[in-house]
Amino acid sequence: MKKYHSIPEEKRQAAVKALEKQVLKEVRNIYPSQGKETGIYILTGDCPVCGSSVPAEQRCCGNCGQRLDWSLD
Repeated sequence: MKKYHSIPEEKRQAAVKALEKQVLKEVRNIYPSQGKETGIYILTGDCPVCGSSVPAEQRCCGNCGQRLDWSLD
């Protein structure tokens, strides 16, 4: 079994960053947005990490991969 200290610092930081993206973060600025092809309005919000627009049916941001919390508490 390898010791923790034998893992290079870059790999440890990459693992921590990947784990942090799995922690739910609350979506900001939830608003209706009209779809380009259908013209139907869908619920959309902004990613709290990168600010990209994300449709409500997505659990993760398509731009940065952050897991999202869509609850309206």
